[in-house]
Amino acid sequence: MNLNQLNAFCTLARTLHYSRAAEELEIAQPSLSRMISHLEEELGTNLFEKRGRNIILSKQGELFYFYVNRGLKDIKNGTTAINEMLHPGHGTIDFAFIYALSPTYIPKMIRKFLDREENKNIGFRFYQMNSVDIIHKLKEGGCDLGLCSYVENEPFIHFRPIALQEYVLMVSKDHPLANRKSITLEEASRYDFILPLDKTSYVEEQFRNAGLTPHVTSRVEEDHAAAALVSINLGIAIIPKNKILEQYNVKQLSFEPKPLYRKFYMARVKDKQFTPAAAVFYRFLVEESKKELPVFLNCSPSSRQLKKYKIFPASRLVAGSFLCGLPVDFMFFHGS
Repeated sequence: MNLNQLNAFCTLARTLHYSRAAEELEIAQPSLSRMISHLEEELGTNLFEKRGRNIILSKQGELFYFYVNRGLKDIKNGTTAINEMLHPGHGTIDFAFIYALSPTYIPKMIRKFLDREENKNIGFRFYQMNSVDIIHKLKEGGCDLGLCSYVENEPFIHFRPIALQEYVLMVSKDHPLANRKSITLEEASRYDFILPLDKTSYVEEQFRNAGLTPHVTSRVEEDHAAAALVSINLGIAIIPKNKILEQYNVKQLSFEPKPLYRKFYMARVKDKQFTPAAAVFYRFLVEESKKELPVFLNCSPSSRQLKKYKIFPASRLVAGSFLCGLPVDFMFFHGS
């Protein structure tokens, strides 16, 4: 029993006509008849029955067709998947990233990558999650590449700095701090806070590093929810600077004595071979990270700030470019 015999059987089972099946298979009708006869001999049963001048599947033939047809489809899908993996211009990339990068950096980079003619047939599966979960998914083999914060004590993960983003304090325009342009973290900690649901977040880390314990009134999953609560004075929040949130009744204050910048990294498993498509995307991101200026998402640093923070060189982004020309529903990425 071989694939040619099984394919011939499925074609005849579908057409129920020897001449049409032989024509479709591009073989002589006697050759098709011999293939079916050999298959029936091996199985020890008839797969077809004659009904006048026509043929129909026998009861055993119907059962065999159900399984063989499904199996051949799986083999075809598996062959297609392997071919996609082996050809850089095709295939699917499993790509994980943290929420903070989704409003600007992710859509801009994906759009720029897919706009290249040689990449137009590459697809993506997106996973939005926190940094720890991204590292776990990488080590499990669930994704090819992740964009996240640096995670300590991960000797099997290679981290490459890729982008920098300013974080600001968001307050209601009716809040006592609304007349300020900047604020210290210690001053901000005296007020009620709305923090992320994820207690391992970058914001929580800043308070821990400063030895501060803010009073938390609410926890939310994403920045728009935080902005909605801040706008009605139910607390204040530290968020990535984002012009889109200005649609709410809020004001964004920079931190002093120096702005609060978060560095993001491209993470991959050390010594693990990429699929060709993932390798192309990885090289693209590395290439973009080597442009003239660092990536300051939604902020414009001065030359003094660039020297002060010794930022890893990366690509230029336009401030406030939220969807970057992508369709709106592009941003509804799924997690896992």
